[in-house]
Amino acid sequence: MSLRKPNFRALVMIVCCVVGLHAHGQSFSKLSAHLINAYTVGSSNIVSGKPRLLKVLALDSGFPSGMLQAMRDYKVKVPNGKIIVRVYSPKMYSMTDDATTSANDFWNTIIQPALNSIGASDRTLIDYMEGPNEGQTPTIGYPFDQQVQASQWINQFWTNLTPKVVSAGMKPCIGSISVGNIDPFSLLSNFVPALRQAKAAGGAWSYHAYTVQYSTDVAAEIWWSLRYRQFYTYFAQNFPDLNDMPLILTEGGVDQSGDPLTSGWQARGTAAQYERWLNWFDYQMRQDPYLLGCTLFENGDPSGWPSFELEPITGWFRGYLLDPTSVPQVPSGLTANVANLLRLSWTNTPVNPTTYNIKRSTVSGGPYTVIARNVAEGVNAGTFTDTTALGGATYYYVVSALNNFGESDDSVEVSGSAAPPKINCSGGAVGAFTDDTFFNGGLTFTATNNINTNGIVNPAPMAVYQTQRYQSMTYTIPNLAPGSYKVRLHFAEVYFTSAGQRLFDVKINGAKVLSSFDMFAAAGAQFKANVQEFNAIPDPNGRITIDFITVLNNAACNGIEIVANATNAIPNPPTGLSTAVGSGNISLNWKAPSGATQFIVKRLNGGPYSVIATNVFASGYIDTSVAPGAYYYVVSAANGAGESANSAQVPAAATNALPDVVITAVSSIPAAFGPGTNVVFRATVKNQGGAATPPGVTLGIGFSIDSGGAVTWSSGYSESLGAGATIALNADGGPNGVNYWSATAGAHQVIANVDDINRFAEGNENNNILSVPFNVPVAAPVLLTPNIANANVILSWASYAGKTYRAQYKTNLNSSSWREIGLDFRGTGSSLSFTNLPTADQQRFYRVLQLD
Repeated sequence: MSLRKPNFRALVMIVCCVVGLHAHGQSFSKLSAHLINAYTVGSSNIVSGKPRLLKVLALDSGFPSGMLQAMRDYKVKVPNGKIIVRVYSPKMYSMTDDATTSANDFWNTIIQPALNSIGASDRTLIDYMEGPNEGQTPTIGYPFDQQVQASQWINQFWTNLTPKVVSAGMKPCIGSISVGNIDPFSLLSNFVPALRQAKAAGGAWSYHAYTVQYSTDVAAEIWWSLRYRQFYTYFAQNFPDLNDMPLILTEGGVDQSGDPLTSGWQARGTAAQYERWLNWFDYQMRQDPYLLGCTLFENGDPSGWPSFELEPITGWFRGYLLDPTSVPQVPSGLTANVANLLRLSWTNTPVNPTTYNIKRSTVSGGPYTVIARNVAEGVNAGTFTDTTALGGATYYYVVSALNNFGESDDSVEVSGSAAPPKINCSGGAVGAFTDDTFFNGGLTFTATNNINTNGIVNPAPMAVYQTQRYQSMTYTIPNLAPGSYKVRLHFAEVYFTSAGQRLFDVKINGAKVLSSFDMFAAAGAQFKANVQEFNAIPDPNGRITIDFITVLNNAACNGIEIVANATNAIPNPPTGLSTAVGSGNISLNWKAPSGATQFIVKRLNGGPYSVIATNVFASGYIDTSVAPGAYYYVVSAANGAGESANSAQVPAAATNALPDVVITAVSSIPAAFGPGTNVVFRATVKNQGGAATPPGVTLGIGFSIDSGGAVTWSSGYSESLGAGATIALNADGGPNGVNYWSATAGAHQVIANVDDINRFAEGNENNNILSVPFNVPVAAPVLLTPNIANANVILSWASYAGKTYRAQYKTNLNSSSWREIGLDFRGTGSSLSFTNLPTADQQRFYRVLQLD
């Protein structure tokens, strides 16, 4: 087997010809509405869109006539749709009330009278019955001073209320958890009995999924509108039988503090912004098979909840819910904005559930490569940030739109060039500097004092010097085009008041460029700016890594600026070459000249210079292949224009020699395999040091998968491995008593670590690990015979849980261009199906791709 990046796509194709009229069924969307009070024209529009769910509010005195009419109309239009009812109640229950008594009271005085007010036929329209609204009972984790007891209380309440709901012919919808709760998630364990009881009864549970920050950032919304996903992560780890527990988001939309006048979408933006957010939220929900949908709050009470009222957008809502009969509009208003990162935006408001494909080329007019699919981000406009764009390179972009019918044509082309980044350490975006990013570790500090920037050439904005990330930390700047860059580090001492109080080292790509640096001393005063500049070359992955290492009282940095150097001339030779003798090694450091893209290290030991390292991307190198004796070193710089002359020669005298073992390759037995195969890993080890490994000492190798613990190891080789020698070693044991890993489907990484528990000293202890990505493919999807019903083509195929599938079509078999249909599909079981509606008299050729 050759372990490489995933490159597996399964393809199947069918052909069918469809002629007929469209028969619209249940909406493809998971959005719906929470209707209260009156059955308005807007509410009728929503019902006509045939959503999967509909929620209505009854009163403890009976159902408003409008709500009964809404229920009846909905079931006529969507016979398989689900109706959720909550009965409004003024009652409040507390921890001082008995939970069982409270459940009986709520049934007898609230739900039962409401149900008795309507006829038997209307009662059969109700699928799910909710209980008290959020805040009307103790709940999971609230009140905070009795979190466990409250969680046990609500569990007891629902285990008593659920049987009564079931006996009335309905399914329970339990919980009604307010947005931002539960915390901590472990409190869910107290509610598990009620969840299991409800699931056994065919019921669901409820969360109120509002966006508080009004964003389409998953990292932010995972705590608000998408917080429910964290509940299911907890289930997967602790209660896997609840992984498919049905969930209904019985309230949702935009909220801030619950104020009817100022918290809803109408008070916080335009209709187009809300529509774009809803489209994004809908896309997120459609990725979660356990989620039945969200009933947005609210429609029917414009005087009671004016900023939440959906009526102004219900015309759009109806069109959004109806299945599309054509591809979406071509994205319009496309722009490319460059502020260190290249950001695209476009202005379309989705008419149906819509996502976008982002396509990129390095030449105007294409051909374009799809770099992102199913993009739905953006409130003010559709947005996409190209985080893979190389700094300084120019790209050309088009965007297409997709819905459940198919894919639009491409937009007009726009171009942009991502500049190398400028970072405000610990602060927000200011001027050309972005907010703090690309860091690992450190804490933040902000000062309000004015900063003196006199005498600084091209200083950063003052706000950059007023913020500071401190402690030992690393910034890894990615996506840099090959070439030479100037790293400008911006400093100002905003905490200590004299020299000598803060000292730290700085390394760039592993080479030390500052030693015991003193920000105060370099600037000459507190609150005074200082800039240190260094030339640097990205590593083969396009990254410049900057390490800040504390010597005394916390390393710190205020700003980082990466500026491209010109590389159109042969660089000057490196300067400042120095050596340091270590344990079995000699370390070299030098200053990088402008324009260099790599370095070549040469060594003399009793003869002419010989090249010992090429393609060196840091301004430092560790020579581990030394024996005791005298050496002389020079370094040259190179770029696309050629190689420089050698640097000045420097001597070094090695006093000892040590082995240095590295892994040069990882393979497997068998070479190709699928899920369930028992795989034995093999590592090729080279001793690139100046001495043999000690005889009788195990040359151990640990193999782990995806950064987990060791799955197997090799521990049976204890012969001496000579300097320069290579050997291939197979895994011969493991923590479970076997030498193999049982393969699982999907993309993985095998991490091999030689001398994994440091049984002997090496010339370099930091180069023992090699990580290799690989993919375990599953069988291609088997497409079953298509069904045609009411002009809809229904595609079905065998699938694998967790795998991703994409449906495509073309109208001409001779065409080389396929168009995508709707969203990618995530397998949840042994089969998947998809419904598509071709236009009348249109022939379509279909295929299904398996992507991972």
